[in-house]
Amino acid sequence: MIRIILVTLILSGFGKAIALPGTTFLPRTAVQPFDVVFNEIMANPNGVNDLPTAEYVELYNRSLAAVSLFGWKYRTQTISANLVINPGEYVLICRKSDSVAFSAYGKVIALSTWPALSNTGAALSLYNLQGQLIDEVTYSDSWYRDNQKMNGGWSLERINTGAFCMGADNWIASTDKNGGTPGKTNSVRDESTAEKKMINSLLLVDSLQLEIGFSVSVDQGVAANVTHYRANNGVGLPNKVTIQNDHTVLLGFDKPFNPGHFYDIVAENLADCAQNWFNSSSSFFIPETPIMGDLLLNEILSNPNTGGVDFVEVYNASQKILDLSRFTLGSLRNNGNFSQVSISPVQLLVKPNEYRVLTIAPEIIRQHYHCPYPDVFIKMGSLPPFINDNGNAVIKHNGKTIDSLCYGETSKGVSVERIQFSKAAYLPENLHYAASTAGFATPGYKNSESMDSLQAPLFQLVSKTFSPDQDGFEDELQLKFTLPESGYMASVEIYHESGLLIRRLLRNQSIATDGLLTWDGYTDGNSIAPPGIYIIQLELYHLNGTRKHYRKGFVLARPF
Repeated sequence: MIRIILVTLILSGFGKAIALPGTTFLPRTAVQPFDVVFNEIMANPNGVNDLPTAEYVELYNRSLAAVSLFGWKYRTQTISANLVINPGEYVLICRKSDSVAFSAYGKVIALSTWPALSNTGAALSLYNLQGQLIDEVTYSDSWYRDNQKMNGGWSLERINTGAFCMGADNWIASTDKNGGTPGKTNSVRDESTAEKKMINSLLLVDSLQLEIGFSVSVDQGVAANVTHYRANNGVGLPNKVTIQNDHTVLLGFDKPFNPGHFYDIVAENLADCAQNWFNSSSSFFIPETPIMGDLLLNEILSNPNTGGVDFVEVYNASQKILDLSRFTLGSLRNNGNFSQVSISPVQLLVKPNEYRVLTIAPEIIRQHYHCPYPDVFIKMGSLPPFINDNGNAVIKHNGKTIDSLCYGETSKGVSVERIQFSKAAYLPENLHYAASTAGFATPGYKNSESMDSLQAPLFQLVSKTFSPDQDGFEDELQLKFTLPESGYMASVEIYHESGLLIRRLLRNQSIATDGLLTWDGYTDGNSIAPPGIYIIQLELYHLNGTRKHYRKGFVLARPF
């Protein structure tokens, strides 16, 4: 006989029901789904730290009433014990021979016949006395999210006891030092109710079929209704819905999805397994098939400085939006072996005239070079093995070569740049070292040695007067320049009107085809130059023997 006493409850900070001292609970028979939930699974106990080396499953009563588990069914086994689980209380289910060891952790349901827990995954179900499904979980060893812990000695713990139908997103390996938390709050527990994206994947099977993946288990009866889905751009409603599993549906359409378009997919008036109704939407893009020359290899660093890493820059020279997940980056070695890697495992779009920088460590590239556009970097798991000198890089799409670049000898820490998009990068005359004025590399923006259509050099002072008084206005002299071709070396000097040399800005250094030179008003001796009239003198030398001289006057002013 079960003694009945009126009770008073309070709620903990986690929303857990707690009884005041000296109270007993009235067991309830009208139990709703998810009142009692699976909370922890120890499928592979081998290697646990300070717990019984035995399998167990933990139940948690998240309701505000006591629940009798008599006659309930766990998987294939009926619970014969007249056991009551109070609000906020845990109960362990284990093999009968292990029940004494687990009794130290709280209430235990001992089963004479134990349905073993597979290390790799299994379906768990819990039915009440009336045969109503209260909770179910189909776990997998991928839920650990940790390759070491999935090998044994750690339990799977539920993250949010109030979140249902989420599958893997709501479970993870225990972080408790013992490997699990039987009979107490899970080490990973988080009862926050962060909004989740209901549609978490879209897969275009072919032009007439689209697979939608949901982050929750959906009500299959509701999800099978074609009127709950629609697509834009003239595609409309599907003509067929096929339930793939409790998280996935396959939609069939009369009108095709066409390349070169973005599509919005709307799923509305759907329900999850707990009958929570929701609407959700997502979008995807179908890229057009690229042809040779659409995606160009524009710059490569194969011989980085000590502590540096390689990078490859690509440029979308087409008028198409390209999906880099469909491209590979490769290199052909001297021994004939071709090594290649996929650029991205997920869709990664690059618009016309955009750059992307491929490297294993974007943060290191940003430390070594000027990188004004950090968002263009793509962190790769690996790059093909580029040799320092006389190597190559190849871009392929579905096995077809789209572009290739062949470089010769390199200098340490200096990238090799493509000069013209319209010429092949396997031609030696279309490659050049990055200019020293650009910092020896230009990852993510216009190459320092790119060809311009100008026929003559252009030099222009931004202002003919500057005052280095740090007031935020014209604090430095700025000289903008544009050259008609690459291959120039430059010497740039500042003279006082009296003819005295004040500062050497460049001395026989390679120079970019366009850029900005600045002078801060300091002499070579690191003293402040006096006010007056000055002359900036430029001397250019080209590899073909051409020499050019330029002089421009300006004023260095000081406030009174």
